Amino acid sequence: MAAGYVAASGVLLQENFLGPPKRALHTREGPMAEENATPVTSEKQQGVDTGDTLSPKASKMLSDAKTTSSGMIDDRIVCYHAPHGDIAQYYKEFRDSIMIRAKELHKALLFSSARQGEGKSITALNFAVAVCQDLSLSILVVDCNVRQPGTHLLLGLEGGAGLSEILQGEADAGETIVPTSVDRLSFMPAGKPPRAPAELLKSENMNTLLDQLRSEYDLVILDAAPVLFGSTAMPRSEASILAEKADGVVLVVEAGSTSRTDAGRAAEILQQTNLLGFVLNRSEFSVKESPYG
Repeated sequence: MAAGYVAASGVLLQENFLGPPKRALHTREGPMAEENATPVTSEKQQGVDTGDTLSPKASKMLSDAKTTSSGMIDDRIVCYHAPHGDIAQYYKEFRDSIMIRAKELHKALLFSSARQGEGKSITALNFAVAVCQDLSLSILVVDCNVRQPGTHLLLGLEGGAGLSEILQGEADAGETIVPTSVDRLSFMPAGKPPRAPAELLKSENMNTLLDQLRSEYDLVILDAAPVLFGSTAMPRSEASILAEKADGVVLVVEAGSTSRTDAGRAAEILQQTNLLGFVLNRSEFSVKESPYG
């Protein structure tokens, strides 16, 4: 059942990455001191070999998802499947916290994570659904992880042409945006992985596209690549490039998996942007099993 997927979700300010934790999160079992939630460093790869190439296991999961999920929104999008449930309420509290921190509606919010597989796409989609449901705003989710597209699978949609083709002048935005099963929620796929994703996202075409999307939607959610990749936690430039273009940034980390060092490093890389806060996402199942989360 969807209610078993998320054990805790909280929103904390970015400085909590870099200093001693001071406040508590709440789980289904009750309050949990943040210091007790400090993850232990894990050297296990999170569904990928180098951050660029999917492992055989992850590749099989993507293949299976393409043949089984079309037309069906993933069960982990609990704000869609169980909008009045306890887990959906965590996401709605997170939504409210971000909106309060933003003070005024930000037109383009970027979601990223320290590493692959920490639930950033699931968090971004639950946030989007919660905004659509309760705030009645028109939302566009853009899969900006052009190296490893996968957000469309969570929405039960086909991939197709998308962001990459638009930035290369091969398609128009209106040709790639598709409706979803959620009222007022639309989606733009990542498209075919390009040879030089960082250069593409850095281009003036990306600035022009964002300006266009801001004018057409109440809120644009950019589901970006992770900040770090590989066993040595090397920084990846795509997330930071997009973060500078976005109006606000949310960083997702997984309790029990993401080390404080990795979380702090990711926050430092994004500290020159408008980092609104981060989500501590703690799951009872291994989010690392998702090659696109």
